Amino acid sequence: MHVGYLFPATTGSITVVSSVSAAISKALIAAVYTGVSTTTPISTFSVSSGASTSPQIALNSSNNDTPIAFLHTYLTGIASFTTGAGEIERQEITAGTGHDADGVLTETAGGSTVTLSALISTSATWLAIGVSLNSTIGAAAVVPGFQVILMG
Repeated sequence: MHVGYLFPATTGSITVVSSVSAAISKALIAAVYTGVSTTTPISTFSVSSGASTSPQIALNSSNNDTPIAFLHTYLTGIASFTTGAGEIERQEITAGTGHDADGVLTETAGGSTVTLSALISTSATWLAIGVSLNSTIGAAAVVPGFQVILMG
């Protein structure tokens, strides 16, 4: 699993390249956020995993943070995701049939501890990667614009 970011965000299109050394299923989501602190863009990083229809991750954050998570499944067939109550689904990917690597990028408002979650259509092994983005002036200022890459 990997988390990366590009600072400052560039304009126009960017290319994200990922190389893996074995025939394994991977999923990659790139998102852009603005209003993120330039000195400490990420305040918390967390990982969780399991096998069920409900991938989730708990993140420590503050009221000025924007917690985001990439919920990633490994399954045969295409999954559909329903994000948790109060969450915003930013992106969803499905890789097709076979050894799939499907995923969803979700976010919510900051708080002392928040849980980001989703329901998936089929029970599967899953991996959740979460980060809490630090805002420059408050949670409302962190909006799509900062380039963050989450890969599971």
